[in-house]
Amino acid sequence: MKTAVLALITALTLSGCMSYNLHTYGAVDQNEKSVTVPPGSSGLTGKIKEALSKSGWKMAVRGGPRVTEGRLGDNTRLEQYDTFHTRYELILKWHQYDTCISNFSPALFYDITLIDNKTNSEVISLDGRGCEYVVVEKFTEAMNGTGQSQ
Repeated sequence: MKTAVLALITALTLSGCMSYNLHTYGAVDQNEKSVTVPPGSSGLTGKIKEALSKSGWKMAVRGGPRVTEGRLGDNTRLEQYDTFHTRYELILKWHQYDTCISNFSPALFYDITLIDNKTNSEVISLDGRGCEYVVVEKFTEAMNGTGQSQ
């Protein structure tokens, strides 16, 4: 009995430590569902990519070529910039620090950013700590425009 009560108290305490901070700065264009993603399939990276795939997103792991443009002469001015084959770029950082007791999914610190390559602006920012499945759910909601900014 004491073990069950202790487990319940621990679960409630850990769930109280979970948080997410969602900021939406613009809408995701659902007509241009292409995104450059980080390589790999482990952990949150793989789960986010699975969610994107299920939602019909086309993914690339490399950007386009680096371009140098400008003019030569007395007033030489050259500029370099990266190009992309996708409308969006996903920057994803995460670290597992524990396991969620409720369903044994990884407990993560995470920071996810979606950048619009067309406008060079940040569209979505999601960070905090929480269970992997909740992070994927919140990210999917934000990508579909159904998440609530905090």
